[in-house]
Amino acid sequence: MPKSQPELRELAARVAGSANLLDVRMLKTTVEHRGFPSGEYPMTYTLDIQPSAQFNEERHSLVVTSDFRMDMGEVMGDDRDGDVSEIATLEFTYVALFDTPQGVTFEADELNSFGATTGIFSIYPYAREYVQDMTGRLGLPPLTLDVYRVPASVNVQNNEADS
Repeated sequence: MPKSQPELRELAARVAGSANLLDVRMLKTTVEHRGFPSGEYPMTYTLDIQPSAQFNEERHSLVVTSDFRMDMGEVMGDDRDGDVSEIATLEFTYVALFDTPQGVTFEADELNSFGATTGIFSIYPYAREYVQDMTGRLGLPPLTLDVYRVPASVNVQNNEADS
């Protein structure tokens, strides 16, 4: 069910008020280099981010997982809406581990809203650095992703929290 930014923030607030970030790690990555840009045309990219959150009441821990897919290409021609020649694809997953006070529980909507706001803001700087580093290592112009902004509305899944 789509939620607006204010709704997401309100639902995530109780979780954010008690969660402490302990660790951020990369779980997996796949990189595919498809070719070099000509250098004649502008580069472009698309970025898809899918965050989710799971809570373990017994361990009083919260894990936010975020799957990323970044497609990089070169716009062919002078028109920004022209055909795009695929240059590289990066797919990767980061997780963030948060500690929470013992005895606290959260509703699924609160957890997923936290994942879509505070959780992704905790992970995104690592993703930006990874993309910039990997594009450079591929021999491509290093790509700096734009600052993350929570979309105007986000689909929040109602997954049950792990207990």
